[in-house]
Amino acid sequence: MQQQQRAASFAIVELTASDIENMRTVQEIALVADRYAWLPPTMPKDLENVLPPIRDIAAYAQAALESDTLYNKQTQLRNAIAQTQRVRAGLALSRNRHIAARFGRALETWEDALGKELRGLDAREVIPNVYVAGSPLKTKSEVFKGRRDLYVALERELASDAETRPTLLLFGARRCGKTSAIKQMPVRLGPDVIPVEVDLQSAATAEDAAGLLFVLADQIKRNALTHRRVQLPALTRDDLRADPYVVFGDWLNRVEEAVGARWILLNLDEYEKLAQMIDDGRIDARVFDFLRGIIQHHPRVTVLLSGSHTIDDVGAFENVGAFDDVGAFDDVGAFEKTPKTPRAFHKTPLLSDYLINVRVLKIENLKEDEARELIVQPIENFPLEYEPAAVERILAVTGCQPFLVQATGRDLVNALNEQNRTRATLADADRALDSVLTTGAAYFQDLWGNARDSDDDQRAVMRAVATQKDVGAFNQTPLQNALRKLVHRDILMPLPLSPTGEGRDGGWGFRVELVRQWVERNTS
Repeated sequence: MQQQQRAASFAIVELTASDIENMRTVQEIALVADRYAWLPPTMPKDLENVLPPIRDIAAYAQAALESDTLYNKQTQLRNAIAQTQRVRAGLALSRNRHIAARFGRALETWEDALGKELRGLDAREVIPNVYVAGSPLKTKSEVFKGRRDLYVALERELASDAETRPTLLLFGARRCGKTSAIKQMPVRLGPDVIPVEVDLQSAATAEDAAGLLFVLADQIKRNALTHRRVQLPALTRDDLRADPYVVFGDWLNRVEEAVGARWILLNLDEYEKLAQMIDDGRIDARVFDFLRGIIQHHPRVTVLLSGSHTIDDVGAFENVGAFDDVGAFDDVGAFEKTPKTPRAFHKTPLLSDYLINVRVLKIENLKEDEARELIVQPIENFPLEYEPAAVERILAVTGCQPFLVQATGRDLVNALNEQNRTRATLADADRALDSVLTTGAAYFQDLWGNARDSDDDQRAVMRAVATQKDVGAFNQTPLQNALRKLVHRDILMPLPLSPTGEGRDGGWGFRVELVRQWVERNTS
């Protein structure tokens, strides 16, 4: 039986290797994706490490050929090359020299062909697409613009003595650049500060307090070593099992001794996730006592919370009564009251009961000059030239919202590279802005339907304002509450006073015109 299996494996190697060696262009490589669909579900390990990855390389090549955009063609080819390099590296370490030799030569040819195709596409990319939409900007990113006022305020608050240094809250709407600003702290703050970023959206997947605190300790150690080359004491998961909060506090005492004259700026990003963990029953309210203990008893640690809610917000929505009035606009904009509907009680306490001395730093949309620089000169010697009217249109329609400015720039560059042009017209800007309504759909959908922040009343108000329906002064109590929340979320704003100074021109409007367009187009 073993002899038969070896013979079958040898036959598969010879058949596929011979086939692959004869494929020397990207078009031929792409054919492998369908041709090798017959591969059996189980194979000897040596073949399992080679043939399925080779089929993946071909699938990337196929995707590159079928893509309609230059950007995606380049992305798929880079993926194909990276996969080829990984397989070749694995073959170099393989004990099966027959497989290594047969496939190694063929994959070397493939890598050359894929690289040649990519270089040809790169030559067509007249404008490098440096805009980043959807992901936080990396530390030292050249595309990071502005926020000088934020850092001046932050430095002022942090300049006080350790005993009087306040707890800080960096508060702003989603996708407004909070995390990008945080990631610049290692270079914006002096060497005496050890900035530690903890993404609680990831850390909050922990099953209990021990898991959460282990992630916290791990990030403190990693950041201290990465940013300031400071080695901190170890803390294991097992150490935390018995009494996690007490053990972590003892460990933090040793950390303070280790950092010497330095101090830690502990940023808890997406800090609202702590309330979610309490709601899920994975931790309890002691985590808030724990936070207060760090603030009060560890002078070499300053806590910086960051999120899209104020301290008063956290827990407020979970602690509503058992029944809420629910209402919505009908098709002509009139408000209809519907019967009270039951809501489940939640057990999250108000964080404001625990943290009573928090200094709020609000991060908003970019200033106009900051957004203008991001558009016309995201990097030095940027080769794209804009018509002045195109820049003004992007500023006006995006409201200088960082994500939307980046997304518009990204889509604009992609379109111009397809046409080998380096000058953006007003029409190009309009097409890019219209494109963002689709490519940035997740951003708009989150504003509209986020279960924690939005509700039927808010959606009714947004729809009415977007379509300019006559909704009066929103004098019904549920609508007043919805309006207050939408202003708090930086979605709506009061319109300027009329020239006569009497009343307002229409009452309320969207802060960002592109958001209004999405609501009008997608929810009417």
